[in-house]
This record gives sequence, structure tokens and C-alpha cells, in this order.
Amino acid sequence: MKKLFTMLAIVALFASTTNAQWTDLGAFPDTSYTGSTHGIAVDPDGKIWTAPYYYEVPWIVGEDTLMTAGIRVFEADGTEASFSPITTVETGGGFIVDTLFPGRCRGLTADENGNIVYVASGPSKMYKINYKTGEGIAAVEIPESGSSPTQPGISDNGTIFVGPVVGNGGNQIVMYDTDLNYIGNAVDGPPDISRCLEVSPDGNTIYWAAFTGAQQLWIYKRADEFSAFELVDTVLKGMSIETIRLNPATGLLWVSNDARGLSYTSPTWFGYDLESKTLVDSFHYAAKDTGAADLYPRGLDFSPDGMTAYVGTFSAVQYGIMKFVKGAASTSPITFECDMSVQIRKGNFDAGTGALTVAGTFNGWDTGATPMLDADADSVYAVTVDLNPGDSIKFKFVMNGDGWESIPDREYVVPFGADTYHAFFDNDEGRTATEITLSFQVNMEFEIVSQRFNPATDTLSARGSFNGWSGSTILTPSVGDPNIYEGTEQYESFDGDVIYFKYAYITPSGTNWETNPPTESKNYEYTVTADDISNGFAEVGALRYYNNATLETVVNQESVIRFIVDMNGATDGNGTAFPSIDDVFIAGGNPPLAWPSGGWPDSDRDLVIFMVDDGTNGDETAGDNFWTMEVTFPIYSPLEIEYKYGANWGLASNNGANDNEGGVGNNHHIQLFPSFWYGDAVDVFGSMGTKDVVNGIKEVGSGIPEVYSLDQNYPNPFNPSTVINFSIPESGLVTLKIYNVLGQEVAELVNDVKPAGNYEVTFDASDLTSGMYIYTITAGNFSSTKKMMLLK
Repeated sequence: MKKLFTMLAIVALFASTTNAQWTDLGAFPDTSYTGSTHGIAVDPDGKIWTAPYYYEVPWIVGEDTLMTAGIRVFEADGTEASFSPITTVETGGGFIVDTLFPGRCRGLTADENGNIVYVASGPSKMYKINYKTGEGIAAVEIPESGSSPTQPGISDNGTIFVGPVVGNGGNQIVMYDTDLNYIGNAVDGPPDISRCLEVSPDGNTIYWAAFTGAQQLWIYKRADEFSAFELVDTVLKGMSIETIRLNPATGLLWVSNDARGLSYTSPTWFGYDLESKTLVDSFHYAAKDTGAADLYPRGLDFSPDGMTAYVGTFSAVQYGIMKFVKGAASTSPITFECDMSVQIRKGNFDAGTGALTVAGTFNGWDTGATPMLDADADSVYAVTVDLNPGDSIKFKFVMNGDGWESIPDREYVVPFGADTYHAFFDNDEGRTATEITLSFQVNMEFEIVSQRFNPATDTLSARGSFNGWSGSTILTPSVGDPNIYEGTEQYESFDGDVIYFKYAYITPSGTNWETNPPTESKNYEYTVTADDISNGFAEVGALRYYNNATLETVVNQESVIRFIVDMNGATDGNGTAFPSIDDVFIAGGNPPLAWPSGGWPDSDRDLVIFMVDDGTNGDETAGDNFWTMEVTFPIYSPLEIEYKYGANWGLASNNGANDNEGGVGNNHHIQLFPSFWYGDAVDVFGSMGTKDVVNGIKEVGSGIPEVYSLDQNYPNPFNPSTVINFSIPESGLVTLKIYNVLGQEVAELVNDVKPAGNYEVTFDASDLTSGMYIYTITAGNFSSTKKMMLLK
């Protein structure tokens, strides 16, 4: 009966918080900012200050970079403050310079004037920083608590309270004045282990939170600043509290609970009414990675009006900050206008049949979600969208479903209230133009030799801003060299006009575009000159290989990448969780990967490669939601492979789009090397970016060998793969190469600096013929050669 009463009390406790209406606005400032948050503070201007526990903020000195536990500062609109990041703090008139390394952040709090107090451990130290300029005000070592320090609490008169992470014994909560001078002890031996404390505005109440032991909130009071603190109450029993902050506008004391506090939901922040001693408000953190073991709240603060909360967790794989607003988020009506008159005049857009849309981060880069109309036939297309004030969005205008603007992503910060964004498509305002001939030429030898491009059946074209990115500008083999393809296009241009372009070819498997041009626009670029206009002719770029390839910039043999993607807790490009993971697929820009056509229609199913979670095709463990597929790339593939994943092709569970990872145009990139032959691309769904391939070399054992050695491969004979072990007693450059009996190199398994240790390399000879092969290792002055037999 007593247990039943306890459960009913907890149910009633949660019922009292259900009136809370906080809107989760997601990652702040955006999804690219992740880290081990260990402190958040908001200053009087509304800037958000945050610091990680781990060394994640770069300090650049000349050509050297040192990672620190520095401070990042963001404006309320998400842009980074001009003085951010802060990696050093200068005090004493600039004569004392502290680097925020090797210390680790323990907490941030704004003081009575809005200046930021940053507390660190290793050594225990406290800094005060001017919130308007980011300049140091004061710094002092703080050993008085007897332990690593907690997040500070600060009263209205500037008294700073800091506790010990490890309580009990001879450790204590101590006080400092606003100039960081030690005043004395407030509480001796506070219990258990804590990350944070808070004090009342008058400085006469301390709220001590613990996440171990009794797991509760201790409340200490004193009559006035001349009296001693005494324990007067313990509340919120069973709650594992690692963040605590008073909301300045409501007076509610906000505390967090993580998975160790079994009596409350987690990870959740609760608003506690100090008068009624009840939880009256709450909001829940939707984790990016629900499987993370360190999903512990370590940061919380509110905007000056108390209506916006910024929170963070210790987990390095979560978003660094999440933003919540009280009540339903108000929106601003933003009208997007795009002037298409120049594109119509140039013949790139048909006003009668053409369609124009706007796509960006606000609609998941969906090219069909936000159509624009020319209601008064003035060639200006418009649409009005309700957006959240303060959001930083990126977007482009799109013609006919897949005719993206060539320029870099447009960027816009949503204001409070209605606004109009007006632009010409591609920012082409139609200056006085002269018709000239654009000449294109590209060497297709690598594509032909690798059999990616078949001259007999495939079609090559130049596509870009000059022809609406259509395939109308066909290139054909030159008379002098069949590997060089040439073509021309008539185009109205002017001095200074930037031509954006790429080459692309159509095969039975779809359209293959050039990938990874070395420009911000992600296209190749050519600027028309006055001489071009005078001559009536422009050679658009120098002759180059397709994809700008050379033998040094392509993989010199057929290779295999094992793609592995973690789908646990996966969300789409809008941050919405998939109801289920029914299938996973991969698309990309380098054959055999291919991109579906605009909008990724269901009919393009055959253009993507489906992955498995069944223990086959390189998948290590069936049913663990790590989806895998081995993909073989032909010889002369580029060193950077562009790709992305998707979930639930053509199914209702795909959340409305097949292109549902990270937003349209936001892709993964993996770096290879010329001798690459086999390795892994290991990803988390939605975590986009560039990484090096994991090239199949595995360190085995933990001991350091005493001598160099190269073991006999096993099995031997083998078909088609075998394992080679080697040991090196000291760090250095290691090469491991495979030769045929004629002495010709057929594979390079290792060419890298390796630390001392024991290593295992898997060699896949699927593409070699049966026979004897020789493998040789070179490391320092050591060299060894052995034979192996491939029998098919």
C-alpha cells in the first residue's frame, strides 16, 4: 500500500508539470556545433557563453594549433560574437596571460554586472571576463574549497560562492568578493558529489545539488551576511541534479535530472517553486544520440526576460546547446522574391511552363515544398513563409525542380516582424551583355580507362549558369585526341561575369556529375574578361581531366569501401525521429554511387545502393542498427568520395522525403589516398562532414614488441583474402607492399607513420589471378619479404 501511495504521488507530481509549454527550437546555433558542454551563461545583452570540458576550442598561434577548453560566445541570432572564441585571458594590464589549457571548464555564471565568471579545474582557477568586450578583468587560483570547483553561484551584491565537486570531509563551500578575493567558508563538508550550486539574490540561501549518494537538493540559510549558514531543508529526493539555475524573471529554481535519478523523467529540466515546494514547470531534452552513456546535463541559463532557455549536456556527441522558448514560438512572415527577368531573356527559364521554388534549412531543402508564383506577370516570383525570429537560415532558389542557383548558399537572419528578401536568380542583374561563344574542353581518359564512361553509349555535357544547368551543351571527341571532349555554347555575357559550371555525363545508371570543385560555390568558376568580350570568344577554364584528376589525385587501382552507418536514434534533416528504420540506402557522386534526380523520386530507386543489417556484405553484427555495404570503386576514382545516406525509400516512414539525411546539398565526404585498396567509412546518420578512410590496419594486443617482425600470412594458400601480421618496436614510417612474380607492385597495404605496436592487415585479392605473390615490409632500417599463394 505504501508503494502504491508513492507511485500515485509521483504521478501527481508529474501531472502538476503538464501545463508547462516550452517549444523545443532544436540545436543552437546550428547542428554543426557539438561538444562536451560544461557551462552556459547568458549576459545582459542576451549573448550565450559556453565552454566544453574537453579540449575542443582551437587556439591558433602562427602555424601551430592548440586545443583548449576555451569559451565560445554567440549572439542571440546564432552568429558568433566578434571576440569569440576566447582561448586566452589577459589580466594585470595585459602583463599576465592565461591560456584556457590545461584547465577544464567547471562552470560559467554571469555576475551582478553581467560579466562572466569562468571556473576551471587543473589547477582550480577563477576568471572574470568583460561581457561586452571579452577582455579579462581578473584571475585568481582558488584552492580554498579543497577539491575541484563547482559552477559558481553569485548574489546581487557580487559575492561569489564556489563549492567542492567532492563534498564531505574537510572540503567546503567558500565565498569570494566581486574582485575575486577570498572571504571565507560558507558551509563545511557539504555532502556527496556535486557539479553545481545556486544562491538566492540576497546571498542568504545556498542550494546545494548532488547527483550521487542521497541524490537530492540541500538548502542552507543564514539570517544575514554576518550569520552562519545552517541546513534547513532537503527536497527533490531521488533526483540526480547536475545543473541548477534561478530563472531571473519567474523566480523558479530550475534543476535537471539524468538517467541516474530513477524517480523522475530524464533528461529533463524542472522548474521548482520555492514557496509551494512543488515542481510547476518542465521541458524535456530530445537527445541527438539516445544511446550515449554520458547524457548528463551540464549547462543551463535563461535569456534576460526568462522566456528562452539554453541547455547543454556533457556528451560530446550531442548538440552543444539546445534552445527552448516559453510558449508557442512567435513567427515572422518573410516574403521571398526572386527576379527571373534576366533568366527569361537569356532563355534559361520559360515563364509559361517553368516552375520556381525556394529551398533551404527552413524546409529541409525540399525543392517542392515552397513554390513561388508570379501573380502579376512582372517576372518577379514570390512566396511568404512564417519563420522563427533569430533563426539563421541558408537557402537557394531552384528552377524546375533541380536547377539550383550556382552561387554559394544564401544566408539570412530572420528578424522580428515582417520582412522581404529580394534578389535576382544567381544574383545576375542583367548588365549590358554581348553574345559570345563559350568553349569547353575536358580530358576523359581516366573515366574511359576505368570504364565509368563509355564513349559509344554515354553522353557528356557542360552544364552551368550559362544554360540553366541543363544537358543541352553536348561535348564530343576532338579530331586530334579521342580522349579530349569539346563543345561550344552561345551566351550573352559581360566583363566580370562569373560562369559557374561542371561537366556531367549520362549513363544507363544515371547522371554522373563532377564532385568537390575547390571553390566556395562548389562549382568550377570562370570569370569573363574584357578581351573575351572583344574577341567574342572565351575558353572556359584550362584543359583539365574530368574531376580535375591526375595520377596523384586518383586511386591507382580498383578499391573497396565498406560503408557503415549508425542508425540508432536517427532523425531526418529537420530533426524529426523516424518512426522505424525499415531500410537504409546510400547515394553519391562517384560511380558506382549515383545521385537520384531532383527531389529523389520513388522511381529512382534503382539509382541508390541498399545496405544491410543482417551479418552479410561486411556487416559485423546482425540487428544492431549499424547498416553496412561494401562498394567496389573502379580504378582512377577520385581521392574524395561524396555520398549520403537515406532511410525508408518510398515508405511512409521516410518522413515525407527520400532525401532525408542532413538536408539537401549537405553530404558526407571521405578522403582516400592513391594506393588505397580497402577500408571503412564509419558514420553516424545525420553527422555530415569530411573524414579519412579507416584503411583496414588494426592494432592488436597492448604490449610493445621488442623486435621488428613480419609474420607469414594466414591462411596460406588463400582465396580471396588473407591476414598479415607485423610488429614494430618503435614509431616510424611503415610500408607494406604486394608484388607479383614479375616484380610489379599490385597493392600497397600500408604507407603511414605508425606508433610502436603489433598490427594486423587484411589483404583482399579478389581482383588478382591465381599464383605466387610476394609481400615486403620496410620500417626504419628493417626490411623483410615473404611469399604467399593465391589459389582460386
